[in-house]
Amino acid sequence: MGTGTTPGKGKAREDREFDQTYLSTEKHGKLVHRDWIAHAMRWGFAHRFCKGKRVLDVGCGPEWNLGKVLCCHGNMGIRPEHYVGVDLSNIEERSTKYYTVRGDVDFTAPLTAGIFEMEHGDFDVVCCFEVIEHMSRVAGERLLENMRLACRDDGVVLISTPRNEGHKPARNHLHEYGTEELQACIEAAGLKVDRRFGTFGDVVKLRKAISKEIETRCSIDDARDTFKKMKKKAAHLHTFNDLHDYYSDDVLSCIFAPLYPDACKNNLWVCSHA
Repeated sequence: MGTGTTPGKGKAREDREFDQTYLSTEKHGKLVHRDWIAHAMRWGFAHRFCKGKRVLDVGCGPEWNLGKVLCCHGNMGIRPEHYVGVDLSNIEERSTKYYTVRGDVDFTAPLTAGIFEMEHGDFDVVCCFEVIEHMSRVAGERLLENMRLACRDDGVVLISTPRNEGHKPARNHLHEYGTEELQACIEAAGLKVDRRFGTFGDVVKLRKAISKEIETRCSIDDARDTFKKMKKKAAHLHTFNDLHDYYSDDVLSCIFAPLYPDACKNNLWVCSHA
């Protein structure tokens, strides 16, 4: 997260292997913005995996917010054993007992994971939030492979990225993945997907997704189970409508997104070694 700039008009995606823009607090930290809320919720989700663990944050950004969430918390008992944040940009480097932040690290380069293993050991948790879409697909494939190599056999890899189902990608995104495409790339890298969550989406699509599940017709054989599911989804819709009286669309899109990943513009993938 920093002060990078979006490439000007006419700058072709194909001319670059990496894009280095950041979601800056200068832009989003002064108002309730969907992207910023989704980031904060990702950090909170990652936190549950990281207590007493060794954590690698690939593409941490100049403000290394995940590291601050994990390592600067007042309760020492819930901190990771150590956090290492790396980024392609020339960010300010720093190190304490609990965290190390390093810049000028291209984590797609060959042998990078091996070099980090020699320097830091392997990691229990490897995170890559809103990064892979800022590089070419070839670089993204190398990134996934190096993340697997950096992660212990019983560790977890967390990836979040936009979910492109045919729309025009953002101007500063070099390659946005379709759901099946990213699934294939993750598996080709030697990982498997354990869970997929939505992180934010359009509230109209989310409401439609909830309503569609309620209206689904099922056979008599599973009517009892279907009724229970329908009651649950009806409760989602009722809660959604009640909360809308207070929360903005930006907030609601993040609250309900994890339940309906296929209705969301952005997903978080929980992966482990295949």
